[in-house]
Amino acid sequence: MTVDDEDFIVWEIYDFNDFWAELHEYGHAPDDATVLELDGRLKMFIKLCGRYHTTYLIDATQLDAALSMMIESDLFRFHYMRMQTVLIDLIIQTTDPHQLFVAYSLLLKYGQRRIDYFKCPANWRKLLPLSQDIIRHVEDGYFGQDDDGTGLVPIEVRLRYPVVCFLFEISRAHKLHHQDLQTFDSSFLDHLFDLVEWTRDEDDDTFNYTLVKLLTSLNEQYMISNIETSVTNPQILQISKNLVLNVLTRRLGSSKTFGENLIFILNRARNSKEDVCVKLLVLKILFLLFTTVGTQDYFYTNDLKVVVDVFIRELSDLPDEQEGLRHTYLRVLYPLLNETVVKYCQYKTAEIHSTLTSLISTRVRDISPTTSRLVRRCLSSDCFDDVDRVNGFVSASEPTTPNMVALANDFTQPLPNLRATQSASDLLRTWSPNTSSSNLPMISSDMDVLRECNTSIDIDSPLSAPASTTEIHRTVADFAPSPASSQSSLAAQSVTRRKAPPPPPPSRLNKPKRLSLS
Repeated sequence: MTVDDEDFIVWEIYDFNDFWAELHEYGHAPDDATVLELDGRLKMFIKLCGRYHTTYLIDATQLDAALSMMIESDLFRFHYMRMQTVLIDLIIQTTDPHQLFVAYSLLLKYGQRRIDYFKCPANWRKLLPLSQDIIRHVEDGYFGQDDDGTGLVPIEVRLRYPVVCFLFEISRAHKLHHQDLQTFDSSFLDHLFDLVEWTRDEDDDTFNYTLVKLLTSLNEQYMISNIETSVTNPQILQISKNLVLNVLTRRLGSSKTFGENLIFILNRARNSKEDVCVKLLVLKILFLLFTTVGTQDYFYTNDLKVVVDVFIRELSDLPDEQEGLRHTYLRVLYPLLNETVVKYCQYKTAEIHSTLTSLISTRVRDISPTTSRLVRRCLSSDCFDDVDRVNGFVSASEPTTPNMVALANDFTQPLPNLRATQSASDLLRTWSPNTSSSNLPMISSDMDVLRECNTSIDIDSPLSAPASTTEIHRTVADFAPSPASSQSSLAAQSVTRRKAPPPPPPSRLNKPKRLSLS
């Protein structure tokens, strides 16, 4: 069979066995086969699956078995580079949605098998515009029955799922180049948010959750892109260039499902490698929502209470091997306690305080400087004013503002010569059109970033060192008698026995001094 014979093939498929026997045949790569014949075998596999997938590959397990058979066949084993090119060209050239569905599913599964595939932009860059067009051009809101009587939703609707998964794998596996990131415009992101709302009531919520994960992954791409721009132009405000945040800010009232499913995904995620990646993506967008003016009230109070429950559970249960993930939770916890309605509702404040203090208890484990600093920053929140504090667990040093550099680079290699930035809300509060570029504030220093990215750095600083006994005595110095008064009291004791003054109130003894940010 040559490439010229493809349009003249007539299959005699009468049952399940005939179909699978034909699929096995296309996976062979004879020694005497020409390059065109090898190309034709892959194309015929796609056409055969596209024609009969609604009959013999209805179940997801059956489709997965067919795709795995081709990936493990001689075609991909000995000619995988050639097959990659043929598959990409077929996707670009064909207009049959059934063949596109099979081809995208095959490419997605192949990329998940080969870790390095999605990390090379040359492998998939041609498909970015087409993938976005496929997602856009389905009739909005139509999820009815297929016209061919199979009982399945239209193939154009089903095609969106492997395409969205494909974009998610691309955006989370590799830092997108600026030219690739520019292909995602505001109208496309707006459409993704619309799809999240339109598919909220579907029986199978897999597609909905994949849309949410794609948006969180694109948000991370914008965070990284903004930080890299800040390295070369540190005085330029980069917050407005996060299109995901900008689009969501414009439609806060009509995108409640997105926020609800963010929390649901975070709550249901486990400790597998896949779920840890998803947790980091969700936490990073939560950080922006909690620290950006206009989005701090995006979530309902009950949803934020669920977030608090998740944080308590994760901070208590995460193993020591996932200390980087624990640091991310602590970075997001600080704005959650200080910038949202959580600071007013006093929900499980005592449990949060107990969980935080247990993290810096040296009786349990060795405490890293980063963990100590992040915990003490959280403990400095005003929401703990009514909670009895334990001496030595609360540092008297002033809290630092969470920075987006450390957050965006969690579980990644630190960038060289990286400059720290402020959170979005802090920049917007302090910046005005009359502010010169030289006066833009930079609260978090380079040394803070070094501490967070490299735990081996030992720096003697009030931000990382625990409160010393000297600092504790300074805290209660206002209640201690002066030496002169002590001597006069001793002299008076020889003449008159006086009643000792009452001890100071416990709340004042245990309450640390707060140093205001200048």
